[in-house]
Amino acid sequence: MKRIGILLCVVIAGCSSPRHQMDRQRISVDFTFQTDTHTLRGTLVKPPGTGPFPVVVWCHGSGELDRTAGLRVADPFLDEGIAFLAWDKIGTGESSGDFYAQPFSERVDVVLAAIRELEKRPDIDRFRIGLAGISQAGYVAPGVIRRYPSIDFLLLISPGIWTPEQERSYQEKTRFLEYLLRKVGVTDETQVSQILKHRSTIGELKDAGQRQALYEQIITTEWFPKVQFLFPDPQERSPAADRFNAEWLAFEPVKEYSAIQCRTLVLFGEADRCVDPEISGRNIRKGFSISGNENLTIHIYPGADHGLQIDGGYPESFWKDLKNWLRHDS
Repeated sequence: MKRIGILLCVVIAGCSSPRHQMDRQRISVDFTFQTDTHTLRGTLVKPPGTGPFPVVVWCHGSGELDRTAGLRVADPFLDEGIAFLAWDKIGTGESSGDFYAQPFSERVDVVLAAIRELEKRPDIDRFRIGLAGISQAGYVAPGVIRRYPSIDFLLLISPGIWTPEQERSYQEKTRFLEYLLRKVGVTDETQVSQILKHRSTIGELKDAGQRQALYEQIITTEWFPKVQFLFPDPQERSPAADRFNAEWLAFEPVKEYSAIQCRTLVLFGEADRCVDPEISGRNIRKGFSISGNENLTIHIYPGADHGLQIDGGYPESFWKDLKNWLRHDS
């Protein structure tokens, strides 16, 4: 059950829809790459011309996300002459596999496989490869940079850079679960109470038989179809899920971010119920301070949620801040 705190954020982050639309020329090409076990497919979007272009590689957040999750924020990069790569996460769209069976280390492998494929292309500048991502990407990006230290720049949106205990405490304070249930359509207070009680109980049961018996009761409820992502089948628990939890619990925020040497932009929403921008921002700053990396910019947008949304759209200053940062980096 520990991984649920991270997985929940996709419901919020995945609801974003862009308002920043402009007529622009772009070239989209199919992009296929492979890990040792999976074939992944996505889209490489390039500015006009022959290149070679700098490129940003999108790192997914948690949950069932395809390439469109990244392409929502591709325009500012393209405007500055930077290509953008996004793909269907393992087990979604046209990519094979099961994203629930992937620990963080294997998600790092996926990003590195994409980078290796990009390096083969004559239209890509292999010395100007950057990363961008949302939420759980904050756990993946440091692992990529540790194994590929020549990453040129990094953009993170709403990363939860903190300990599991800090996450639990903050999400209890913001009543994040109740907020999430309403987002997925559970508005009856009695049902909300039942769901919270069952989730707490099934997480505390030590006996496998008792957990399975309670799960079989839960799946008969009328509210289960809306919240089944909160209640994975105990019998389908995989070794990969155990590895995921072990890697999450072992994640040391300050240590991980002390290894990042590239230019970095981090964007938070002040009204984020999933991630505390103050705690995450503080941990990131501590890491950069240890390494002596002064190339860190952090913005917190008043009223914006986990997906940096205000009333269904990005803050106008988001586009300005991102483009100014990209221009300074050019």
